[in-house]
Amino acid sequence: MVVGRDKQSLDEHILAVQDSLTHPSHIYPDDSHLLDSTHKNNYIGKQTLEERILELEQASQQLKIENIDLRRAEEEVLFLQRMTQAISEATDFHSALGIALQKVCDFTSWKFGEAWIPKTNSHVLEYSPAWYGVSPELEKFRTLSQTFTFSLGVGIPGRVWESRHPEWIQDVSNVSDTICQRCQLVREVGFKAGVGIPIINRNEVLAILVFFMFEAYEEDQRLVEIISTVAIQLGSLIQRKQAEEALRSSVATNRALINALPDLLLRINKEGYFVNFKAAKNES
Repeated sequence: MVVGRDKQSLDEHILAVQDSLTHPSHIYPDDSHLLDSTHKNNYIGKQTLEERILELEQASQQLKIENIDLRRAEEEVLFLQRMTQAISEATDFHSALGIALQKVCDFTSWKFGEAWIPKTNSHVLEYSPAWYGVSPELEKFRTLSQTFTFSLGVGIPGRVWESRHPEWIQDVSNVSDTICQRCQLVREVGFKAGVGIPIINRNEVLAILVFFMFEAYEEDQRLVEIISTVAIQLGSLIQRKQAEEALRSSVATNRALINALPDLLLRINKEGYFVNFKAAKNES
């Protein structure tokens, strides 16, 4: 039987054991720092592992983005190479424009492409025969557009002609007639987003390319850059085609002149220019 001080001592011992089960460091006060350190290290290790996993996930995502960008760059280079080859084989200026319009539409999201050309000895843009549309229904839009001309600073073609910089409109169907002179036609056919890109060579605007799609679309710098790169490539190629056409026209004119003047002997060099002429001998 436990009485007096012995009972008090036993009760204190029992309480001490119970407390030690709940707080082990109380039993071994000298080792408490080891328990705290282990717990802290486990926490730090877990935190570091989670951070490392996050870093790897971010690196993997970045690698995927870079791979996508690389594929896009490779596709764009191949596209430009094929287009340059096709344009160089075109028979004339408007055929070269038509090839460019079609290939740009095929490679991007644009559904309709057209070209506007500065009219000779005039201050207006006229519609080029070159165009491309993804459906036959767009023929009506093209036909009606042929009745339009644009002065400097007027409409998408005219503003691009004046600024010599691309212009993007997110939704041409929602702008006023002062911004888009063909708004009624645009609404009827269902066009939304539109962009105009100048073709410039040696500080001369050779043509304005205009593209439309059926969806409203915020400006996409990548698309603008693709078409602008095409325009740069087109600049020198198209000017060469224009020079070839001018030469053929000159030769044809010279030949017509020769036929119209049977009593003259004319000497023409291989470039098609007159060298000299003299009266033919009278054989009668």
